[in-house]
Amino acid sequence: MSGSSCDIVITGGLIITSRAVVPGNIVIADEKVVAIAPVAEMPSARRTISAQGKIIFPGIVDAHLHPVYSDRIATLSRAAAAGGVTTLIPYIGAFKAWGGAGDLRAALDQFIEEGETTSLLDFAVHLSLNRDDLPHMAAIMDHAAERGVRSYKLFTAYKKRGMQLDDPEILAVMNEVIRVGGLLAAHCENGAIIEYLENRALAEGRTGPEHFAATHPDLSEAEALFRFLCLGRMAGCPLYLPHLSTRQSLDVLDLARSWAGPRIFAETCPHYLDLTDELMTVWGSRAKVTPPLRSPEHADFLWAALADGRLDVVGSDHAGHASAAKEPHFGDVFASPTGIPGGDLLLRVMYDRGVARGRLTLPHLARLLCENPARIFGLWPGKGSLDPGANADLVIWDPAAETHINGPAPVLKTDYTLYQGQTLVGRPDLVMRRGRVIAENGAVDDTQGPARYLPAAFGHWPER
Repeated sequence: MSGSSCDIVITGGLIITSRAVVPGNIVIADEKVVAIAPVAEMPSARRTISAQGKIIFPGIVDAHLHPVYSDRIATLSRAAAAGGVTTLIPYIGAFKAWGGAGDLRAALDQFIEEGETTSLLDFAVHLSLNRDDLPHMAAIMDHAAERGVRSYKLFTAYKKRGMQLDDPEILAVMNEVIRVGGLLAAHCENGAIIEYLENRALAEGRTGPEHFAATHPDLSEAEALFRFLCLGRMAGCPLYLPHLSTRQSLDVLDLARSWAGPRIFAETCPHYLDLTDELMTVWGSRAKVTPPLRSPEHADFLWAALADGRLDVVGSDHAGHASAAKEPHFGDVFASPTGIPGGDLLLRVMYDRGVARGRLTLPHLARLLCENPARIFGLWPGKGSLDPGANADLVIWDPAAETHINGPAPVLKTDYTLYQGQTLVGRPDLVMRRGRVIAENGAVDDTQGPARYLPAAFGHWPER
């Protein structure tokens, strides 16, 4: 190795894999990791970067975000890059609330073009389905598969918004997903329970933000999850369960995995691990998200499920709205749009709350944020690791630094963060995408070439 040459050598850091922490040099050439060399070996390189005293993560893969509100992929990708994310997998659909309507195939094509033109980060796509898409489901699936989409999402609630699918419709979608070799996710809440409780709250004048969580109870999530898992087992469809938020949902997940059947993957989000429903009285509608923020005891069970491997992924579920769009903050919470920001803080929060507090090891964090999402959504082995041959996507992380959150990332149009005033341990010093430095010391470099759309190719799902 010492007699060869390369583009970049990163020296002196602790390299985090999904199984170990390894001291060594990372050798990069032609946008890829060429080798993990012993510390004593030093190939000649155009640039040498010292990571002495630092940790080197694979680039973070955020598998859950919605760049369809105040921040599109242009601004969100730059904020995420400054936070250590190098790959995005957003949910895209032809929803009026998401800024689009009409033909889902056209919405997909338009978003891919937008991402290739404006994103700083490489990206894949999940396709979200609503009732208007059902008459054209086969054609939509064929087109999506041709474009490299393999993951889809439906909703078991929000009938008034045209999103809720009934059981026969869910089974029909599952059959199409199986036909194209895909993976199906669902936003699992019981639509009838939510509608009943919301109507009752409105009739009784309970419209303040403190009443919102009660209209989306934990059993609403668990019941819809159980039903979705039963349908999936019956159809033989592999499933992905985003944003699990309750202890009861973990009980349902454990039961379903005890049955023989198709693969089941599960995710939670930083806000369910760390934030609570008490924030509704502080931030009002700006803290409104579905499923809602829960009481603290649910977070303890979610952390335990991360530690023992029952949960596979942590995604940000970034859905940022400007404060003005969330008005009235403390009036009619049911009239406010749902969703909270957080894509720029994904790694910071999970390192501080997970690793720094002894809840997760560094390799486990790399599995949750890097390897598992890349494997589950068909981007492995190019993304999610620092193995030779992988894309040179990485984060040089300073574990001794602290970040005081004074406000949202400057590039974001979302003008608030629920982490305002908090101090988080650890900070990304340098972020690299395909061998190019795209962020350093918090400053983003927009000159480092275009992003790439990443067609998904299943075949490397994580073992359980």
